[in-house]
This record gives sequence, C-alpha cells and structure tokens, in this order.
Amino acid sequence: MNKVNLYVICAAWVGCLAIASCRPQAVDLTPVGETLSEPIALGEAPAAVEQTLKSADIDERYEVILSDSRNDVVVWSLLYCGDDVPAEGYGIVISKGGTTTTIANLRHGRQPSARFDAKTGNLWIIGADMEGTGTLVGRPYLLRFDEEDKAHIVCSIEPFAMQHKLAGRLAYTVEGDLVTLYADGERVDTATNTIDDMGAIDEEGVWIGEQIGYHFEGNSLYIDVTPGLKYVNGPALAYDDLPTLTARVVAADDCSFSIEELKRFVADPFAGRFVSDYDSSELEILPREDGKYDITVSLTRLTLLDDGIGALDDDGLHFSATDASGGTIEGSISLIGDAAKLVFTKSTWGLINEGDTFEFNKTE
Repeated sequence: MNKVNLYVICAAWVGCLAIASCRPQAVDLTPVGETLSEPIALGEAPAAVEQTLKSADIDERYEVILSDSRNDVVVWSLLYCGDDVPAEGYGIVISKGGTTTTIANLRHGRQPSARFDAKTGNLWIIGADMEGTGTLVGRPYLLRFDEEDKAHIVCSIEPFAMQHKLAGRLAYTVEGDLVTLYADGERVDTATNTIDDMGAIDEEGVWIGEQIGYHFEGNSLYIDVTPGLKYVNGPALAYDDLPTLTARVVAADDCSFSIEELKRFVADPFAGRFVSDYDSSELEILPREDGKYDITVSLTRLTLLDDGIGALDDDGLHFSATDASGGTIEGSISLIGDAAKLVFTKSTWGLINEGDTFEFNKTE
C-alpha cells in the first residue's frame, strides 16, 4: 500500500469518527409502569338496581348523560335506588325513538358520558370498573341499535389492555430532579420535581393508570392519560407537572383497538357544554374532524338550533344554523375565561333579533 492510499484511508476513518461524534447519542429510555397487573372482572349490579330498572319511571333518581334531540337518543344513569339505597355506580337506561333499553350491569362511574354517531350507528358510553385497590378506571362501551331500536353492547375496551398498550408507547428518563417523558420515542416534555416533601424521584417511578379518562371530539373517542411520579420515600403516586397525553381510540366489533395520534393534550377552549345561570339555556360546541364545529343552541322558551356548523376566525367562532321556520340564522361566539357569549348576527326568526346576546358558563 502506498503512502497516498494510506493517507486517504486514515482521513476517511478520522472523518467517520468526527461524523459519529456529532450524531445525537441514543437515549436510554425506561418504559412507564402500569397500575393494573391483570384484567378486571366485570361486576354484577346489586339486586336493588335490577329491581329499580324494572320500573319505566325516569325520575330524580336518574341523571341524563346524553340528550341527542336530533337523533332522538337519550341516555340516563341511575344515581340511587331509593332512600339510603345506593346504586353503586350501576344501571343505564337508553331510549331511541321511544324504545327503552335497560342495562343493569353497565357501571357508569362518577363522570359518565356518552355520544351517538348517526353515520355509523355507534353509541359510546364511558363506563368504569373498580379495581381491587379501589382505583376507579374507565371502560368505554360500544353499543348499537337493532331494527327495533333496542340497544345492545357490541364490545368494551378492557382497562388493563388499554394501559398495557399505552405503556408500550410511553417511556422516560430521570436525571436528578428532571423527568423527561417520551411518546413513541419522541420527547414530549421535561418536568421538574416541585413537591418538596415527597423526596427524590424513584428511577423506576413513572406510572400510568390512576389518571386515565376519555373525551369525545366530534364523534371520535379519545383517551387522556396523565403519567404519575413515584417517590422513593413512599408508594404514593403524585401527579406533579407531567403533561396529559391524548390519543384517538379506534375500536373494532371484536374489541380489538388501536391508539392513534398519541401526543400532548392541548384543550380546545371552545369545545364543551355551556349553561346559562339565568334560565338553564344550553350551548354545546363539538369539534369535527374537518376542523369545524357542530353547534347546538337550546334557548329556554325561545328556540332550539340543533344543526349549527361553525368555523373559527380571528374574531371568534361564527356559525350558521336552521331556525324553527326553516330559515337561516347566524351567530358569533366569543370566550371570556370559561364563559361564552353568543351574539346573533342574522335572524328572520320572530323570537330572536339581530344583536340579541346570551351568556353561558362552561360546565365540567
């Protein structure tokens, strides 16, 4: 080998070392842990719940968790069976087109919610299960209606399966008081331990499961998860500064499912339900997958607008709907904190004039 070739080889090798040293080093990630170690067995409703649901009377013992006037679908959850007789979180009543279905063993939890998609026929109900340690975890139920409008459970997503799948997508690193969270290998956020009396962060101390919930965007189901930090001086989980993540849940009839778009959760301030303190009028704003919003306005003793479609611009959320006479009515919605102000900008409906203003406060 001549000197020229030797110099070329040495130069190439040095160049490779220089390039390698400039490349980012692989991060040694630790998978997050789970709070559930095995699937949860579904419980059976108490006899008092079974007996109560035999009655056709919907009274103060029930809470409405879905009122879809456009598709004539209403869902109630049973709060209690009678004086000093709790329902223990069981009991759902569903009505479609005047046909009623009772499902005693569906545990609806403390913050139940539901959504019906007329295009697919899917009715999602967010239920719950009680894990052995007392942790209340969410369980989504997928239901459909038969030709007689009776509701049937198609499948449910097991909380343990959901946690297991999420744990495979989330990881973290610990450096001193800094915890960096990763989703699908991409950095999401770096948090600092600010709880002075909890001690140091355990090197294997990021877990999920005690703060998992669900929400709807349009008719799509999303899961929300806030990882918790575990500290070396005790087994307690403390949720301190780690961000909430969200992902879209896509489920099949056989209960298999995937989670898509796993990312940091940023709440849409316009999305949600707003209620008037004055007369209980309601405003519901639901994001659509095309970037627009479905808007329902129920004004006590005035009108119901249930087909509104809105879009955001620099001045707020502007929408158009059909009034009770079949004409077009338009309005603009703006936010001040958790309050929404609705101003009608176009109206031919006799009970509403242009410039009429209504105010609502956001509910939980």
